Amino acid sequence: MAREELEELSKAELIELILGQVEQLAQLQADYEALKLKFEKKGKPPPSSKNSSQPPSRDQKGNQPKDRRQRRHGPPLGHVHLLQNLLEAVERLLKRRPKVLRQAAAACSVVREQAQVAQESESNAIKSEHQESKQPEKTYREIRFEEVKVLLAEGFSQREIARRVGVDRRTVAKYFHLEAPPIVSRQNSSGSKALPYLDYVQKRWDEGCHNLTELLSELQAQGFPGSYASLHRAVHGRLGVGNLQRSNAPTPKPIVLSPRQAAWAIIRPESRLREQQNTFRSALCEISPEVSEVYELSQSFRKMIEERAPEKLDNWLEEAEKSQVEEFQRFAASLRTDYDAVKAALIYSWSNGQVEGQVNRLKLIKRQMYGRAGFSLLRKRVLGQSMLL
Repeated sequence: MAREELEELSKAELIELILGQVEQLAQLQADYEALKLKFEKKGKPPPSSKNSSQPPSRDQKGNQPKDRRQRRHGPPLGHVHLLQNLLEAVERLLKRRPKVLRQAAAACSVVREQAQVAQESESNAIKSEHQESKQPEKTYREIRFEEVKVLLAEGFSQREIARRVGVDRRTVAKYFHLEAPPIVSRQNSSGSKALPYLDYVQKRWDEGCHNLTELLSELQAQGFPGSYASLHRAVHGRLGVGNLQRSNAPTPKPIVLSPRQAAWAIIRPESRLREQQNTFRSALCEISPEVSEVYELSQSFRKMIEERAPEKLDNWLEEAEKSQVEEFQRFAASLRTDYDAVKAALIYSWSNGQVEGQVNRLKLIKRQMYGRAGFSLLRKRVLGQSMLL
């Protein structure tokens, strides 16, 4: 009965309900004792491999099915478990081939350096074209001069123009008699010691020397008294060249993936890989024909699971067994052992995921209480939560 119904009962009705429950318990206890006496009179059943705690004898072993591969009749394996087993097989292969991983890392470094050189040359070409086609920007004085001339042509007074443009009225009066903005000759106030050597720096830059440290050593041989910083400021400020190579630029580290990371790169689809992972996988397949074969088998196995195509399972197992990769031969043999469960995983949408989730929940509750409570509280938390759900 529900709690609300119990609260509505009177005291006499509660007593009557409790007595009825006690009578039912007494009857169940009597039935249990009667069944117990009945089995004791008939005697215990002969021990067998199913009801005995002792290991089965040789005769009992002969009664078991010889083909142990047909002993599994449980729920289908989960898709995650199949992919996990595939990942472990690929990882074991790569652990046996550490040299292949290092060779792939070196190949990726070469490809990356070539891409960086091509990108730098392309950016330099774009910058040079932009500098050649770029029109000189107007100065603040030229913009104000044009505004003053436009307002004068519209008939505004010099005082009104000075107020609108934000310049002095004497400046407006001076612009009134000019046809072009005034040219201000400004002497170079920079006292950089690298100015006499800029022509030589420009020449060496055009020849392909883009390292300031090397340029600094050449200028010091010619008597340059300045420092690296003064040469850097002069080159950037006067010549406008960028992307100068510094001698202390960090050397890019080679891309090295662990066997686990490389196994993920082989199994995952190309759309879910980063650029460096895709480059590393391509280098692995080019270096090792064995890895290339594993890549084809892994991709076909993953697609078979995603598409739920059980009709492709037999062909895939035959290809894996015929391959030269020992790890995949063993993987195919393990799938043969649980063939029915594997095929059921490709047919049905359900799996043992619910069981795995309950096991994970039980472990979480147990570890939260470890060292602080006993089994009785653990039982109440697990069963109580299940009853609420």
